[in-house]
Amino acid sequence: MIKRTLNNKKGSTLIMVLMSLSVLSILGTAILSASVMNFKMKKIDMKSKQSFYLAESGLEEAYVVIEDVVNEGVTEGRKRVDEKLKEIEDLVRKISKVQEKDISAEAYKKEVDDLYEQIKAISTHVNKDGSINDEEEFKNDMQVWFAQGYEDEAGIKQQGYKAYIDKHLVGELRNEANIHMSSVDIKDYSKYSDGFNTFELILESSAIKDKIEKRVESKFSIEIPDYYIDYSNKKIEEFTENVLWTKALLSDKDIKVKGEKVEVKGDIYAYGNKDNSNIKTKGIIVGYGDASGSLNVNGKVITGSYFQTGKDNSTINVVNNGEVFCNSLSIPDGNTGSNINIKGDVNTYDDIELNGSNANIYIDGSYYGFNDGSKENTKHDKSSGIVINNDSIGSDDSTIEITGEGKGKWYAPQYKGTFIAGTSYIELGDDPTEKKYYQTGESVSVKGNYKAYSDVYYDNEVYENLKKKYDSNLQSDDVKFDYFSPLILMDRVDSKSDPLYKQRKKYLMAVSEAKIDDNILNVGNGKINIKDVKYSIGAYIDDGNIKDGGVSIDYDKLFKKNQKEYDFYVNAMGDPQVDIDEILKNEENHTFSKINISNMLNFKTINTDDKEDKNKDTEKKDYREIIYINSNTGYTLEGKGGKIKGIIITGGDVHISGDVDFEGTIITQGNIYIEGNKSKKFSNDYGRNKLNSYILNKLSQNEELKNLFKKTGNKKIKVLCNLKESEGQVSLSKFIKVSEWKKTK
Repeated sequence: MIKRTLNNKKGSTLIMVLMSLSVLSILGTAILSASVMNFKMKKIDMKSKQSFYLAESGLEEAYVVIEDVVNEGVTEGRKRVDEKLKEIEDLVRKISKVQEKDISAEAYKKEVDDLYEQIKAISTHVNKDGSINDEEEFKNDMQVWFAQGYEDEAGIKQQGYKAYIDKHLVGELRNEANIHMSSVDIKDYSKYSDGFNTFELILESSAIKDKIEKRVESKFSIEIPDYYIDYSNKKIEEFTENVLWTKALLSDKDIKVKGEKVEVKGDIYAYGNKDNSNIKTKGIIVGYGDASGSLNVNGKVITGSYFQTGKDNSTINVVNNGEVFCNSLSIPDGNTGSNINIKGDVNTYDDIELNGSNANIYIDGSYYGFNDGSKENTKHDKSSGIVINNDSIGSDDSTIEITGEGKGKWYAPQYKGTFIAGTSYIELGDDPTEKKYYQTGESVSVKGNYKAYSDVYYDNEVYENLKKKYDSNLQSDDVKFDYFSPLILMDRVDSKSDPLYKQRKKYLMAVSEAKIDDNILNVGNGKINIKDVKYSIGAYIDDGNIKDGGVSIDYDKLFKKNQKEYDFYVNAMGDPQVDIDEILKNEENHTFSKINISNMLNFKTINTDDKEDKNKDTEKKDYREIIYINSNTGYTLEGKGGKIKGIIITGGDVHISGDVDFEGTIITQGNIYIEGNKSKKFSNDYGRNKLNSYILNKLSQNEELKNLFKKTGNKKIKVLCNLKESEGQVSLSKFIKVSEWKKTK
């Protein structure tokens, strides 16, 4: 019974099932517990990472704040540089305007020197014309203005890049509005103003997510940009100067103006058409064809031929102490109602001619008629004098006046006033192929006054006056007359060795004193006024009197300098490659070969007009731009209003009409014709102000254009030019360095 009971297997399966269920329950519970724990761990890890990422984002947001402050600091630094450059530019412009003032050479020098001292107080590395004398040092000046700012005249510190960051960075980082998801703490920082050239700070960013806090920190180093390399919108460009840049209008032939309202601010040059053998019909002519003209020039006027009115009622004005270099200054015969007014000095190789009627020449400046003709083959047309071939002067409305109150010459401060080195000649003979000329004793002559030399007027009173000028032993028959077809004129005083012009001058003065109340001599009835005469080789007229031009001072050396100066401007076009100052300082002879436009160019055709650039991605301009280079054809410029900037160089004639406001230079191997009554303005301030020059900026930005101009000498200039819009920009990240990152919790 017992055995049977023990061997009974009923219920064993249930036990096994229960045991298995128990094991499985235990395992399930363990697995479930592990899964729950794993889930909890993952959730904690996720929250930890979220806290970490939030803390990390705090540093990223701090970086953005730093970038914004650095960007504003760069803007502030550039602003300070621009302010200083604007101060320099304004002072250079003031210097250029001093020469427009009616002041003496001494006063001019003092005012220019005073202004230049103000420039040197800003930077000693800028010249009077805005060019740069030491590139590296000027870059250093700009770096100081950019980084440190400057103290203005009122003693107020104008802050630059460094001061802006010192002042604003910490406050912007502490501004909770700038950083949203975390807390950023500034653990340490050192400013620029503490003597460091790098602003360094350590930032720790913390964030808490579901009570889990994470902290990360990093070191930020903010360097000072190199203004000139990194953020300047300027560059210092080196140029080999070319004379073609220096003129507003430049022609190898003639400049002809008809119509009103033509204004030039800058120098103009026209050598005169070499194919025209008549010098009196070439050069710079105001009024031609069927219309009068009006020309107003603020600058130098240079021509190897005539500077003249060419049609009735034409007007020439040279203002603001401009200077004229010409063969002759003239209102020609047959011209009525024209006027020449020059506020500045006049230099003529030959004459001033007032030949028209009811016409006026007024020179408020010095006059240098420097050529006595002694070294010329044909002295009559190369002897400087003042010729009045209007024999109605005194009865009509014509006048001529020279004040002699000019700037003078820098190489001789005493050389200012009226200087007339030559005499007038009377043209004789009926055969135009065999003209003969009688040299008078007059430096200022009026048509008809040749009668004074006639034997008809030689009498005892004239003889007695002549004895006073020579000596009591003079015999009446020593005064010799000769036949100068078709006239019998006084030739010489037989017993004297004076040059003929001196003998004839003394004879003229003797006649004038004897016949002072007669009508032999026309002295202009007060309308001929030649003032401040320092030298006149012959007699001259002033306020109704004939005066002896004899002076004791020898101006021969100064006349030679004047000749060299004239040749420099007329033949060499005032080439800046020539050290004219050095040449004029010494007494050595010096000649200038004629420079032609072709000598100064590597001609290559470039035709560009803003109309062709419509579809190009170019900066918007408030002006039309013309770049036209063509050696074969001419150019027609018809203005329709609005500003034009450009460089026009051509081998043919240039025709200009319409409403024109042009800045730059127009250069031609042909003629320049300016036509019509609408306003026409031309400007090129290169000679006075090289800072912010359109021409130099354009050459700096266009290497092909720059290479057109030959490098004909060794004189170089360095000028601050504008960069192209796309140049000079860099990323701020170049100056913000991140290092020493680490977790702190």
